[in-house]
Amino acid sequence: MHFKIPYLKTITWLLIATTFYFFFLSMALNKIFQNIHKDEAQWIWVSQRNFTLLLKSDFANKSWSESYSTFGCNNPKIAQYLIGASLYVGGELNATNWDWSKPYIWNNERGNIPNFRTLFYGRLLMPFLGAGCIILFLFIIARGVSLIPSVLATLFFCLNPFFYPMIILFSARAMQDIPALFFFLLSIALIVSVNLREILDKSSLKSILCVSLLGICLGLSIGTKLNNLPLLIIWLAYLGWITMVDFNPQFRIKKRGILKLIPFGLLSLAVSFAIFILSNPYLYEKSISILFQKIETLLDLQKIVANYKFIYPTSALWSIKDKILTLHSINVLTFVKFGDTPTGYLKWFVYIFELLLVVGVFFIIYRLYENFKAKQIFKLDCLMLIASTVIIVIIANLSWIPLSWDRLLIPFLAPIAIVVGFTIESIIWMFSKLLD
Repeated sequence: MHFKIPYLKTITWLLIATTFYFFFLSMALNKIFQNIHKDEAQWIWVSQRNFTLLLKSDFANKSWSESYSTFGCNNPKIAQYLIGASLYVGGELNATNWDWSKPYIWNNERGNIPNFRTLFYGRLLMPFLGAGCIILFLFIIARGVSLIPSVLATLFFCLNPFFYPMIILFSARAMQDIPALFFFLLSIALIVSVNLREILDKSSLKSILCVSLLGICLGLSIGTKLNNLPLLIIWLAYLGWITMVDFNPQFRIKKRGILKLIPFGLLSLAVSFAIFILSNPYLYEKSISILFQKIETLLDLQKIVANYKFIYPTSALWSIKDKILTLHSINVLTFVKFGDTPTGYLKWFVYIFELLLVVGVFFIIYRLYENFKAKQIFKLDCLMLIASTVIIVIIANLSWIPLSWDRLLIPFLAPIAIVVGFTIESIIWMFSKLLD
């Protein structure tokens, strides 16, 4: 006799997600007591200052327009608000001895760094956001592969024995990297959580609500870190796919889909840029022309990259080849020092891992073809989004990443872990075929 447990699949996923959440949270909280990273001092002080100004509604303060070197206009503010809110809860918002009239090096040499209590509260929110990243990744990868590959890919994303557990480490630091990753994954998870193709066809009100909500997430992502700008390309490409490509009764390009693509694309962009502007008082400007000049300054990534390379020439990456070789070299950070090139058996270990990633990429293509042939439209849509996310994020970050700093490589972690999930799925699929 077989007993069917109601909602067994849902219960299983909830147990897996809960286990991952508290497993990661415990590891990240354990790291929260480590010594301060030198960048955290400035992140904490600027968060104290800007969150205080936010509470006072002092949006005309000249501090909002300070240069990049003091985390001013060129740095999005949402991560600073999150750190500031955490400091506010701990009563550490005014515990500062930083002299803003002096440069960072001057303050650092004189020991003007946060005390332990200030550092603790500045970091406190990050482990929870990091654990949220793990759950969001699990939700996303589960749209593309089955249970076991989803779990193993999420474990890889969490612990990553090749890049070293970078997400755990940065989930215990008061910096912008984990909030940026959280909002990025939240945006992708929101897209794959609903059948947007069906909603756009059936309900205008639901369509407006869904697209507006997504616009808010996109705005929060970009308002946390400019690295998340490729999200706009990912979203617009996906929107174009679901509005312009139809499968009923057969595959065809819908010319009338442009009537949905343009208004909903503009709506999402309008909402996202509204959130982006509202989150940064530097952009509060009555003159439209001056506002656009400030946005142009803010988004001048070439100038930011050139500035990074000028200040840190020994860490600079000058070509795509340099960036690819850097990714190749750090694939075994568990075994070698950061920046060293793997040798001997480690070199072959890296080659095997990278070969398996290629297998995963081909399996993504196979799954796209399989779902296209079977007309499993929602699965195909999710796979198209996942595949485009992997491609666009890797290309975008390879094109701009200026330095061989570990935290600048965080955007590569999710795409690589996604491909790992498909690699595992392909291995299981091949074994099942052999056993049949």
